[in-house]
Amino acid sequence: MYLVYFTMQKNDYPTRKSAEERYRDYMKDVNKWDAGTGKIDLEDMMVAVNKTPAVKMIVEKLLLSPNFLNIVVEGSATPQNNVEAINRLLAFRDNPKDRVIVFDISRQAVVDHQKYLSQHGLDDQIIAVKTSMLKIDLPDNVADFILNDCAINYSDDADQMRQTLIEIKRLLRSPESICLLNIAVDHRYDSIDFGTDQEKVPSENIEETGHFSVLPEPKSEQRQCWTVPFIKQVLKEIGFRFVEFDEKEGRSRFSQPSEYPISYRRFVLQKVS
Repeated sequence: MYLVYFTMQKNDYPTRKSAEERYRDYMKDVNKWDAGTGKIDLEDMMVAVNKTPAVKMIVEKLLLSPNFLNIVVEGSATPQNNVEAINRLLAFRDNPKDRVIVFDISRQAVVDHQKYLSQHGLDDQIIAVKTSMLKIDLPDNVADFILNDCAINYSDDADQMRQTLIEIKRLLRSPESICLLNIAVDHRYDSIDFGTDQEKVPSENIEETGHFSVLPEPKSEQRQCWTVPFIKQVLKEIGFRFVEFDEKEGRSRFSQPSEYPISYRRFVLQKVS
């Protein structure tokens, strides 16, 4: 049974304040979000969007729409950072018909989100549910804006990574709808020896699976990652057009300590048809 939360028909909503003005205020504030904590989260991703003109233009077009938006946040283990980022987005949009579903596979994570949303009076627009990225309990063509911030790296293998992307495409409402994807990549090929964006990875190594530590400490949980060329290949095969951004930051941000390296790339995805 599908989760009954999103209203399926689009309609215009009269704005009280200029959409352009609200957007400028929002993006001005976004630059203040990252306090240099070294974390990657939804707020950090919006900071990167704001610094990349080509991506900002795509995202801006969607977020300035007077229509209500259906927003999906995939894989949110803790509510504080992600819910705050989404709440800022909703506040800027100032459209009470916007709806957000935050989901995670962990029942405890969902309970924590529900409690947090209730305590902060946010459960009228945002709900938390338990479901899997591999088979999301929502109908086709329902989401306007999807955010996946390294949750895709919880895939057990490349097939699951691919299935996660197929589900993202299924949910996107139209070719104008957007997914912001942050994905950890195989740091072994972020040396300049393999080009500026891993374009010189040997063909026999492109489909290799790498691993990285979730936390910079011994015996930390390991997650899967892949080369940049392989990720781009999969995106094209599934039927996305995409813009990669924040490459320089993704290559260098967590190069220290060297025994726990991690690299990432960010993409704005839109389905071809």
